[in-house]
Amino acid sequence: MDARKLQFTGVFFDGQSPRKQPVSIALSPRQLTLTTDAGKSFNWQYANLKLRASGGPPKAPFHIEHLTDSGPNPAPETLVVEDAAFLENLQRASAVPLHATLRPASGWKLVLMAVGFVVAPLFIYGLWKVAIPAMTEEVAMRVPVEWEKKLGGTIIEELPKALAPVADPEKEKALDAIAARLLKTVPDQPYTIRIYVVPHKLVNAMAFPGGHIVFFQGLLNTAETPEELAGVMAHEIQHVLLRHSTRSIIRSMASQLLLTLIGGDMEGTMSTILGVAGELDGLRHSRKMEREADEKGMQMILAAGIDPIGMIRMFDKFDKEKFQISIGEDPNVLPEEEIKDWLDYFSTHPATEDRVGQLKKQVAKAGKTSYTPLLPGLDWQATMVQDLDPKKEPETSPLDGPQL
Repeated sequence: MDARKLQFTGVFFDGQSPRKQPVSIALSPRQLTLTTDAGKSFNWQYANLKLRASGGPPKAPFHIEHLTDSGPNPAPETLVVEDAAFLENLQRASAVPLHATLRPASGWKLVLMAVGFVVAPLFIYGLWKVAIPAMTEEVAMRVPVEWEKKLGGTIIEELPKALAPVADPEKEKALDAIAARLLKTVPDQPYTIRIYVVPHKLVNAMAFPGGHIVFFQGLLNTAETPEELAGVMAHEIQHVLLRHSTRSIIRSMASQLLLTLIGGDMEGTMSTILGVAGELDGLRHSRKMEREADEKGMQMILAAGIDPIGMIRMFDKFDKEKFQISIGEDPNVLPEEEIKDWLDYFSTHPATEDRVGQLKKQVAKAGKTSYTPLLPGLDWQATMVQDLDPKKEPETSPLDGPQL
């Protein structure tokens, strides 16, 4: 049998301040004795000690807590020992019963702990994959529309300066006319769609809760006809009607709450597991949203009697020129960290499937061939296209835009 080791070193915390004191430790049958560098010694009875739970088999560094009775709110004194042999030698040295956390684990306990380490992540992952999505759908559909409108309005007001909308009556009048044509197909929907224009070269549009939709000037410059822009707008209106942004926000809040609840000493392991699961599930979730907005958006275009070739042509540009159209995506061309943070929060991972192919199949299945022109008396290019400060921004290829 190996000889017992009775002398160790550690760090002592008095529970009243963050100051740590190096100490030497002597083990005896009923207590351990701590001695500071200044020569002060004090005894801790084993009966008053417990090991701070780590959620698994005890391992170094060991955090030994000693409860005191001093003061109205006694705080535990703590001893931290890095030596991996400390706990085993304390167990062998003690001649009195130890707290359950300090006792050697029995064979059955080790088995149960091992099973727990396998089952717990699976259980949490199940919550992540099933419970949170189900709760998100249920809660999002019960959120009052007025709350969504207020939230979306607040987000618009808090946008960073570089993303702040700028009043442009001519563009807004044209965009509102397109929206009115589309919204006639859903007369009972509860939202008031508000269109904003941001004078930035980003080729994108973003739908916020409550009916707030932002179009970037880069997107307006890319759309060659009202029908092309209508396809994008129908897609974004569907994000609003289907409450995609609201669902994403609630899902994010629920996910953060779950991470908080399972935090503590298991935080490292579980956060890693759930972080990976969250990214993969977020990819699936947002792809589903994009497909849904595509399909419902095309249904709206057809119901409004708008030529669907415009939507198909616009999405074909996104595919070929690596532009994006979604709830929002990280614009790698923007150096401003503040802008990146805002767009990241509302980012999705647009589907990589043949979106144009799906839209074409949908149009063919509908079998409609007669359409009414959009804004026939408007000089689209003169009204909607804007040169974005050519003196400051060098000419760039469309491929320099954000990646789909």
